[in-house]
Amino acid sequence: MTAYNQARQAIILHKRIIRYLVLLVLLSMLVGIALSTIPIVARTGAPLLVVVGDSMEPTFKAFDLLIVTGEDVNSLKVGDVIAYRLEHFHGEIIVHRIVQVNQEGELMSFITQGDNNPNIDDFPAVEGFIDGKILLAIPVIGILFSPPANYVLTIVLVIFVFISLSSRDNSTKREEENR
Repeated sequence: MTAYNQARQAIILHKRIIRYLVLLVLLSMLVGIALSTIPIVARTGAPLLVVVGDSMEPTFKAFDLLIVTGEDVNSLKVGDVIAYRLEHFHGEIIVHRIVQVNQEGELMSFITQGDNNPNIDDFPAVEGFIDGKILLAIPVIGILFSPPANYVLTIVLVIFVFISLSSRDNSTKREEENR
């Protein structure tokens, strides 16, 4: 291989690496924008939740992906399943069914219970700590959003993108050489 061909191959390789890096940055920005707009559209800070316990079985099972939509607390009623944070437990998110609605002056609170729990919850869900109402549950898909599967999935997707771009570049290169 001549020095000219080696230099040409090096330039092609550098261009390819730069193209991959630009694509990776653009893809990361696109994912970031998409993830940042979901809470705005859903009107809640926690639009996607993954079930990790069994307190809501058989309604929701472990690794179900829950879609949460922000709701006005005045529209919530007995029977609704809500996602709320417990201020006493470092903001842990609980997903349980409303079994009683209480209103003390302007403040609303909700007594909740897991479908698989024999007793009501110890602490009520209070206005201001409610993320929203469960709109939809997608069975099992939540496993893809839970560690370590989400890390593995991200790595596999990045590798797939690079391999598909590389094979496309190689086929383009072969076509140019055949001309």
